[in-house]
Order: sequence, then structure tokens, then C-alpha cells
Amino acid sequence: MSDRAFLNETLNRRARTLAYLRPLFDIEANKGRYPDLPLDGLDLFRFASAVLDAIVTEMGGFHRGATFAQILAAVLPQLRLAFSDIAPMEGGRIVGFLLDQLTNERERDSFRIRYQCTVAEGHIEWALAIFKLVELVDSEDGHPRYVAKPEAINIYLESLGVELEAQQVAADAALQHFIRHGKLDEAALAARDALARTIGYYEHIRRALRLAERSIDSVDWMNAVQPQLKRARDHIEERLQAEDSLAAEAERKMAETDQAGREKLVYVKEQLETAARKHNELLTLVIGAGRIFLDEHARQSFRPVALAPFPHPQNAVLKPLLLRPVGETDAWLTTSWHLLYPPRIAPIADLALVVGRLWQERRATEAVQEILAPELEQIEEPAPAFAEEVKARVESAFDTLPCSARLSDWLAKIEVGDADARQLAVLLAGQWFEDVEEEIAVAADGRQLAEADAYGDDLVLTRNGHA
Repeated sequence: MSDRAFLNETLNRRARTLAYLRPLFDIEANKGRYPDLPLDGLDLFRFASAVLDAIVTEMGGFHRGATFAQILAAVLPQLRLAFSDIAPMEGGRIVGFLLDQLTNERERDSFRIRYQCTVAEGHIEWALAIFKLVELVDSEDGHPRYVAKPEAINIYLESLGVELEAQQVAADAALQHFIRHGKLDEAALAARDALARTIGYYEHIRRALRLAERSIDSVDWMNAVQPQLKRARDHIEERLQAEDSLAAEAERKMAETDQAGREKLVYVKEQLETAARKHNELLTLVIGAGRIFLDEHARQSFRPVALAPFPHPQNAVLKPLLLRPVGETDAWLTTSWHLLYPPRIAPIADLALVVGRLWQERRATEAVQEILAPELEQIEEPAPAFAEEVKARVESAFDTLPCSARLSDWLAKIEVGDADARQLAVLLAGQWFEDVEEEIAVAADGRQLAEADAYGDDLVLTRNGHA
């Protein structure tokens, strides 16, 4: 490869790398468009990284993904470093905003970023990077979970365009050095990064197998997939030996350190065991890949050829046109209009058919029967949600309150075991807060309820406008 060709390939890879990063830059650049969220005091690069960290870490577990509650539990402590008094509900809104941006919820499609690259002929052309960072999927336990795609894992590791196997070897050497020299904080971080790289390699191999399952004609099994599977088996064997060696090194170091150091080493060992479990799962995929290919070959070879699916008008036609410059789109439409609207010859009318229809006898008009509307069934009204006794207990408790009181004071007047009455009191307070009540003024001053069976604002209730 000549120096110029090597430079062009390097620039192509860097341009593609920056295209993968552009959604993160858009999050930070456009945060001023959301005045209802306290985003001005936050570095969204940092908190987007915290979201990816929580997702990638949970992908190492049995469920292979993170729920919204798990992500919120991991990111909320980071938000409280910036806003010490931030409420969980407000933190949930910020985390939800970041997840919507990372999943491209507004477009409900993959990210499509244009960038320029050098082609084999030696000139520059526009290319389209189509990728996903985070995706919401249904898990086996019935809970929706967020999973990070390979591009997001590479962004999280700051390793776009770098070989994963080389990163694993470097991470193993760094982790062994940290353990031997007693740098346990650095060892814990290195073990966490090693697990993330393992998950990245797992997703990389699984995506290749999915492509083979989709269409056997789209992959070169002998020349492309088989060598990749062999490299995967060699990689798994090396990784399992390395993880056993690192786990043994951590166990030997436990006898030489204090209690805090042993806790960190236990964490390091847990990360290594999780990585070993992921490699065993990957080994199962690799071993069964041959059988998958043979089954798909037998199924697809004798399947009748189906027509190509009609392109999606918005995702496959409109969006690519809008992403192109107006001049290029106009030139393409001018030269390709005949493909969209090919010329057609007007059909010649059949005179005999026209005359025959004109001379046809009219159909006899049939008598229209009167449609009798059926009588409506007598439908009984449903039973009220709350009994009259419950309403009476709630009203009597409210009458004992002073002119100005809180919702918590009202709940204190109702027995803890009277769940229906307490629920009705909360519903009435919320209804008065949403719909203006002439006799009762309701306001929220930021104070939260401390009840075990209710949460939210501890509303201030004032009767007849008295302060």
C-alpha cells in the first residue's frame, strides 16, 4: 500500500469515527432547546457516558441489558454531584432525555450521518453511516431493556478503529501490573474496562452470525466467516487462560492486603468471572455456527424466491433525499425522472364494448326494505369506585383540618390500614390541583410526601382562600 493510499484509508476511518460521535455532539449542542430540563449546568458528554457505562455493565449479566430503573440508579448519584437537591423524578426525566437521544427516539430509526470518503478511483464521494448506539429490546423476563450496539461500546471504550484482540492483551497486561503492585483502584477500573471489551467482542461475533442467518447469499462463508470463527475460537481459548491466571493472581494478593483491598480484589475477580461466562456463551455460539449455516442453507436453497420488498417511503426514499444537497437532488431528479414516471401509451377504447354497455338494459329497481333499529339493551350503571362509607370517612377527616393544612395532615387523620380512604384523599387532592376548585385552593411548594403508601408533592390545601 502506497503512502497516499494509507493516508486516504486513515482519513476515511477518522471521518467515519467522527460520524459515529456526531449524535453525542448534537446532544450537547442542542440542550438549550429543552428549557424545561436543568441541562445548562450539566456536561451531557459526561452523563451520556454514565448512561453507556450502566448499560454496558448490565450487558455482562444474565439478562444482557439494563432496565430504566438500573440506569437511573447508576446515573442519579452522578447527577447529585452537580445538583445536591435533585429529586428522583427530575433525575428520571434527565435520564429519559439522554436515552431518547441515544436511541434516536425522535426519528424512530437508525442514525444516518453523511461523511466524505476516498473511493478506489481516487476521488472523494459522499457516504452514509447508518448505525445505532442504544436500542430498547424485549428481554426474556418481560422487562424492556436497553442494550448498547457495537458502535456505542467502542465509543465508551474510546477505541473506534482499533483491533479488539490487541486491546484485550494490553488490558490484561495493565490489570496484572496493577494487581501485583497493589494499585487496587486502578485494577478495579481495568477489570471493568476488560469486561466491556469482552462484551464488545461478543456483540461483534453475534452480529456476524445474524448476517449469515439472514441470507446465505450475502456472506462468503468459506473465505470470510470461517476464518473469523477460527480466530474467535483461538481468542476464547486465550481469554479463558488469561482470566484464570488473573483470577489466581488476585487470590494470591488477597493474603497480602487489608480488608478494603480484599473487597476491591473480590470485585476484580467477579468481573473476571463474568467475562469468563460471556466467553463461554460466545463459545456456544461459535460451536453451533456450522450447524446454523447448514440448516439455513437447506432452508433457503429450496425456498421459492420472493419478490424484493417495497422500499419504505419515508426511511428509504424521503430521508436520503432530504440529506442530500438540493443541487444534487435536483440534478438526479432531472436525469432520472423517466425512471419514476416511465412513458405510457394511452389505451385505445374498444368500440364494441362501449356500444354494448350503452345498450344494456337497466337493472330493475328493487324495493328497499325499511331497516328497523333494534331496541337498546338496558345497561346497568357500573358500581362506584369508592363506597359511600369511604367517602364519609374522607370528608369527616377533612372537616377536622384547619383552614390551611397539608395533604400529609389529611392522611394522618385517616388510619393507615384504611387503604381506600387514603387513596381517595390523594386522588381528591390531585383533582383539586389539576382542576381549579372555587372553595379550595391547592399549591405545591416543593415539599415531598414521606408516607409509605404515597409519593409526590405534599400539597398545601387552603379552604375559602384563607392563608
